[in-house]
Amino acid sequence: EVITKVMSIEEAKKDGATALFDEKYSDEVRVVVVGDYSKELCGGTHLKRSSQACLFKIVSESAIAAGVRRIEGVTGSGAFEMVSEEEKLLKSVAENLKSGINDLPERVLALAEKIKMLEKNLENKTNEIARAQAGNLLDEAIEKSGLKLIFKVVNSGSADELRTFAESVKDKIGQGVVVLASESDGKAIFVAMASNQAVEAGAHCGNIIREAAKVASGGGGGRPDMAQAGGKDPSKITEAIEKAKETCLQQLK
Repeated sequence: EVITKVMSIEEAKKDGATALFDEKYSDEVRVVVVGDYSKELCGGTHLKRSSQACLFKIVSESAIAAGVRRIEGVTGSGAFEMVSEEEKLLKSVAENLKSGINDLPERVLALAEKIKMLEKNLENKTNEIARAQAGNLLDEAIEKSGLKLIFKVVNSGSADELRTFAESVKDKIGQGVVVLASESDGKAIFVAMASNQAVEAGAHCGNIIREAAKVASGGGGGRPDMAQAGGKDPSKITEAIEKAKETCLQQLK
């Protein structure tokens, strides 16, 4: 049975009612008691017995203050409707994955493993292609202060792929600086890498890449030996890579 009592705030505290007592309450408060399970301050009640709530389905829980969390849920017909919608969603997912509802956990895990394997295979292939293309850029290297320098616009699908490509080129040239640029999703992306000897000679990838990105309406930076950046205007990529070349040559002693 749900019992409602009206009493003073002090009586409610002594009675052990749950409330946020740092909140503002009137002199008289409404205390709702549900059997031996709950005794709380409440603005209004809608049940005569707890059984009227039927199923209780938690919708969300969140923090509202230090040490205080709020649980929100639905009851009665609302809870049954929610469970029904979730069941429909599960059936739809199971049909799309060609699986029974009870087999969904195993099916999802299997797909996750397959995706992981395919991503690894793709990464390996990308690295192979990067290494093959890296060799082709060696003929375009210029030399200064005993270092090989490469500044090139390439075709790369993402910043990660461009970084992998740059690492491959850097490994091929030995001591030197590599600055690559590409267009990805309608934006310009830049990566610069320098060997230890190049850094000692004055090369600073963070400064090189920052100047290049400015030309393409972007920004970025990084360490002396590695940096990356983005630009909003991919039409300026060629001009930007020339700026990177100019900046690098000025840095080297």
